[in-house]
Amino acid sequence: FSAAEFYGEKIINLLINLGLSSDTVINVNFPPFNANEVKGYKFVELDSHKLKDDIHYETKKGNYRIGPMITKDHLKKNSDLYVLKKGFISITPLLLNITNIEILKKLKAKNK
Repeated sequence: FSAAEFYGEKIINLLINLGLSSDTVINVNFPPFNANEVKGYKFVELDSHKLKDDIHYETKKGNYRIGPMITKDHLKKNSDLYVLKKGFISITPLLLNITNIEILKKLKAKNK
């Protein structure tokens, strides 16, 4: 955790000084390196490496169990996971509302 320990306050001050709106959530990830190995920070988007969950039906018990997450092997260039592996701190602004507004509009329009 030496990277987070060394850079944490600096990153928080950077974000405070940017004057972001109060509804912004910031996702910050520190690489699992020593602080002296960190190459800096980058503003990036999230990588979506999860493809699906492995779902198992347990016939004896008559229920389902969620198994391991199934992920893709490659990383999206300049995403949070990509820059972390390259030794950078990743900073990603997120929205609180993750509703897909465009699809919601289409669904509402079709069901009038």
